[in-house]
Amino acid sequence: MTIIVYKDNILASDRAEYMYGIVTGERQKFCKYVEGGMTYYVAVSGDTATAAIVCDLIKFFIETRYSDYIPHQFKFSDVERDIWANSLSNADTFSGVLIIVSEHVNIPAVFNLSNTPYALPVTSEEYAVGSEDAVIAARAAMMAGATAREAVKIACELTNIAQIKGEADIDSVCVI
Repeated sequence: MTIIVYKDNILASDRAEYMYGIVTGERQKFCKYVEGGMTYYVAVSGDTATAAIVCDLIKFFIETRYSDYIPHQFKFSDVERDIWANSLSNADTFSGVLIIVSEHVNIPAVFNLSNTPYALPVTSEEYAVGSEDAVIAARAAMMAGATAREAVKIACELTNIAQIKGEADIDSVCVI
């Protein structure tokens, strides 16, 4: 019941927290880590516990690797894939986005995250993950010219996945 959108260097998401398909509160759906000259943004759909595990894993991975590499060449090591698979083996299905920005390269590297232990490169200029119907609505909105924040708002309104009352119900961050 989540929508996470990336377009024009803006990462945006709804803030709704769900339990049994019902909005029960709010939470931020992305986290940010800085290590050396690299900044990492992780946005995760799915339950709160899974999102916390994914963010913790990414943080652990970046703290244990050298930070002077080309972001677009990022991939999990064999050990990281094993840790990912073991840590998320009982997790519900989730999807997410990992964005890596180097202070030396002004082009963000964008990757898809899921239960599968791979960070798969995203080559699209605009990207959305989350609930299937919300992803379709957000992609259509972006194709029609909507910004990332507008696409989240439109997807939430069309699919009724969150009670968007105003700008405070949408989180966003500029990654560059």
